[in-house]
Amino acid sequence: MIRPAWVSELDALETTSLLEVVDPRIETGWDASVSGFAEATVFHGSGWLETLARTYDHRPHYCVLKNQAGIQSILPLVETRSPLTGLRGTSLPFSDACPPLGTVGDILTLLKHAVHLGREREWRSIEFRGLSDNALNGTHSVEFKTHRLDLTPEEAELLSKCDRGTRRSIQKAGLASLTFSIETSEDAMSSYFQLHCLTRQRHGQFPQPRRFFENLHRCMIDKGQGFIGIARKNEQAVAAAVFLKLGKKACYKFGASDDRHWDLRANHLVMWNSILHCRREGCTELDFGRSSAGNEGLRRFKIGFGAQESDLYYLRLDLKHLSVDRVTDRSADRMTQIIRHVPRWAARWIGAALYPHVS
Repeated sequence: MIRPAWVSELDALETTSLLEVVDPRIETGWDASVSGFAEATVFHGSGWLETLARTYDHRPHYCVLKNQAGIQSILPLVETRSPLTGLRGTSLPFSDACPPLGTVGDILTLLKHAVHLGREREWRSIEFRGLSDNALNGTHSVEFKTHRLDLTPEEAELLSKCDRGTRRSIQKAGLASLTFSIETSEDAMSSYFQLHCLTRQRHGQFPQPRRFFENLHRCMIDKGQGFIGIARKNEQAVAAAVFLKLGKKACYKFGASDDRHWDLRANHLVMWNSILHCRREGCTELDFGRSSAGNEGLRRFKIGFGAQESDLYYLRLDLKHLSVDRVTDRSADRMTQIIRHVPRWAARWIGAALYPHVS
């Protein structure tokens, strides 16, 4: 039976009055506190939690340790209730990486308390996304890749760090009959969603429900925590991307395009201009999000902009046996071939029905 070393220490866990289980949506100054942690991501913010709660009714059980100065460490965690997949805990659903924040000792304490909480609440499993080597102890359930770009250099230096093919594509897109804009309106999110449905079907995946993007707009974009970058040809959106922000960090969360216009390199136009916009807005880092290890095309696209690649591990624990569950990355399995042939209206309906039960 495979398990991290700290799981074997659960029986010796001591209770502490410093630990609380909280709901960030009603915690005063939550986003400001989170932004103070170097490893914080946009997924630690209250806006992302509100998006998940409104769309899928995920219930927060964030574990925190506090001192006299305030919050000293955080483990984001929500409960998912589903008649299909059972009662589960995840940190956090639909989040690329949402690691616990704090010192190594505090993080191990929070992980143990989270497992105790899950067993008390009769969760089938608990999943952590983006744990450090100290917490993994050489074990994990599935591996992905992540990419980050330092935005502090000047624009010319950022361009020089792009590879030759990416620079050519940026130049080609600049000469094409395309327009680019940074937008935050509901109409812009709707334009993105139409491209999103096209792209998800092309990749053999069901699209997230429209209400998810409506809530994302309401809870984050409309509150200044993100934007949509859109490239248009003859006023028709041909490529778009959704970026989220927390403090000085930005995240490329969703991207989509119309493949009939790939020759114009509209995706490169959107990414490059959005990178510059993030830098102008004071962001110091852009997270390009999660990539499947086997998706060479997407990884090359991100690395082409100078982003640094690193490993990203998820750990899922079976709470009955306290053992590590093995998880399959299904981004390129046989089902993707089937989904590509599902009518678009049916794919949207199925996605809206399924997403509340998965994470």
